Amino acid sequence: SHARQRYDHHALIGWGVLLVSGLGLLAAELIVLRDRTWFFGLSRAVGAKKADIAALIVIDILTVLLTGLAAALLIAGATAPLVESFGRSAFHADLRLVRPTGVATLGLGSALMLVLGSTYPAWRAMRLDPLDVLERR
Repeated sequence: SHARQRYDHHALIGWGVLLVSGLGLLAAELIVLRDRTWFFGLSRAVGAKKADIAALIVIDILTVLLTGLAAALLIAGATAPLVESFGRSAFHADLRLVRPTGVATLGLGSALMLVLGSTYPAWRAMRLDPLDVLERR
């Protein structure tokens, strides 16, 4: 029962970290949107559809997520022996950075971060009026 409570607390902390990460992606993408407004307006003016603009936002965040996930898995794989050795010697516990059973949860968390980070910026980018955006420059 105590082990189950500890697992629940760790899971809650993990989902909290994912939520904060998703909000960080949202803030970063809003900055990207502000800096690329002219590009999105020009794209719309030459024939891009609203869905094309939304896809650019989603692909941008997906690229960040996949790059970060690949880097994290590489670092976790490279440091796994050190972490496991430290866990055994310091805590007499089996410490692993990535467990095979957590891959589905990691995928779900990544999908959640993609939705959280891209929905609002994509909606804002789709609402841009190409003439207003291009007139400002």
